[in-house]
Amino acid sequence: AAKPTNGEGICTALAKHFGVRFEEVRGPHDVDYLEKKYLHGKKELGFARLRAEMQDPEVEALLFQRRKATELDEDRWVAVLNLQLTDAKAYWDRIHELVHRIAEPPQMSLPFRRHGSERDNPLEKLIDLVAGEIAFYRPIFEPLVRHEAAEGTLSFAAVERIRGCFAPSASLLAAANAVVKLWPSPAMVVTA
Repeated sequence: AAKPTNGEGICTALAKHFGVRFEEVRGPHDVDYLEKKYLHGKKELGFARLRAEMQDPEVEALLFQRRKATELDEDRWVAVLNLQLTDAKAYWDRIHELVHRIAEPPQMSLPFRRHGSERDNPLEKLIDLVAGEIAFYRPIFEPLVRHEAAEGTLSFAAVERIRGCFAPSASLLAAANAVVKLWPSPAMVVTA
């Protein structure tokens, strides 16, 4: 019903539909704010572990299911993104946490789901595959790639233009991988 026209719009529409609020931690002041808002203000005990979890550089994001939320609350789930080292993966982490919310049943015992350091977990690999399909949703993303391919050759500038149109907050690497996947002639991304 939202009819998003780019990746950022897809993320926003899915978050609204599934009751997920995104919060970002860039430093200790953000943890203070989130503890005040959720732990003290909304009495969500899961946020008591937030500070310790955010100190672990392996933790990219946490997904909390609020225990005291009602069906009318727009933040029944809270995805906390750990952006203290870089915000390059913010777009991907948002989509990844949304896929957890969409694909997994509600939590019964844990106050949050921990992600990032669990990348070898088969469930995390599956979530990443689905996230890849949503993050660069083909019916909207592919026409941008096709248009750029008709205009010229594959370059970082071409990837940047596509990224700027579809998901400006996506990392260059994620956008390059998605573009190469759909580029009409053989191409590859090499990282060093």
